[in-house]
Amino acid sequence: MKTKLLRLMLFVFASQAPSFSQELNDLQLKQQIINEIGSRIDHDLAESNRKILSSDSLILKLDAEINELRRNKDRIQNLTDRINAIENKQKAVNDRELGLYSGNYETAVINLAFLESDLKPINLFQSSSSFFAALNQTGNPMNYPEYEGWYEEFKVFINKEKDREVRIGVLNDMLSTTASFTKGTPLTGPVVGTLFDGIASFISSLGRSKRELREKSEKMMAVTMVLGQYSNDILAIENEWTSINESLKELQELYEETLNYNLGLIGESRTDFESGFITETNGNEKLEYLNRLKELARQRVMDEKGDSPKEWKKTFYYEMEKVQTLKIRFGEITRRVKHNITEYNDLIERYKKADFMASKIQELGQKLENLDKSFSDTYQPETYIRDAKFMYAIE
Repeated sequence: MKTKLLRLMLFVFASQAPSFSQELNDLQLKQQIINEIGSRIDHDLAESNRKILSSDSLILKLDAEINELRRNKDRIQNLTDRINAIENKQKAVNDRELGLYSGNYETAVINLAFLESDLKPINLFQSSSSFFAALNQTGNPMNYPEYEGWYEEFKVFINKEKDREVRIGVLNDMLSTTASFTKGTPLTGPVVGTLFDGIASFISSLGRSKRELREKSEKMMAVTMVLGQYSNDILAIENEWTSINESLKELQELYEETLNYNLGLIGESRTDFESGFITETNGNEKLEYLNRLKELARQRVMDEKGDSPKEWKKTFYYEMEKVQTLKIRFGEITRRVKHNITEYNDLIERYKKADFMASKIQELGQKLENLDKSFSDTYQPETYIRDAKFMYAIE
């Protein structure tokens, strides 16, 4: 069943993931560094704005005074002071721009580093394996004792008639393969229609003396019909998992490309990044590495401005945009996951009224609650998307 696509999707991103307690530490580290960057940006912006306002005030004052000055010496000094004030203002404007870009690029690099752990939802994977196992088991008729007992009698009929009737022979071949629902394959596709025909033939073959078996067979036919519809409803939900899986793979590839490019841009190797951040378990060591990483980003912006005074902003603008887009796209994927999880709630509501499924549906509902809670504890899609949209400081 296509549930394996989701399990595969989660397993791929779960390898090397930190433990739940380590994730909390990582979140704290990220918040601490981002807050430090934000505080410095705010301080630098305030200081630059103070200097700009001070220069503006001085320029206005000098402009008002110059008409009152009579001596050339005083006028020259006034003009000299005005030029200095203009230069100081321009320097403050340039410093503000540089501080804003360097701080925002540092924010991008740190967020890019931590996006690695966002793509590895180990807790969701651990919970989902239990839920999807129960989901499949609920749809397998052989997991219902009454059906399993009746099936043995039905199988005798199939063996007897398989060489006499083509449809029964086809059904026998289907049920004999490794893909048979008796071995756990969902009750969907061609086997359902063929199974209905076989059960109908079985019922027709039963005489009056086998009234009890006939009634049981009619009941099992109804059970088969319900479970067949149940499996089809699951497949309708799981088609979205295929799309989500593809989106995650695309995002992972884009993330790897963006990460490698930006590590190269700031002069950091992927090997050092892996050892200093991904596999590092000591919180203090990891914090030290992240501080070093953001300083590399800060210095790179300053160096680029010195080397390319007219074009320096383009390099970092596009990279910051890429990181923001990665985070927004990941948030949108988690929103799709959340929505698809809720689709199972509707499935449970539809089938909890089927008496023979009641206990299994109740168990399934409990496991779904655990899955939903695990996901919600790890991700808040709307908050994640909103934060990504406003992750950079503006003037």
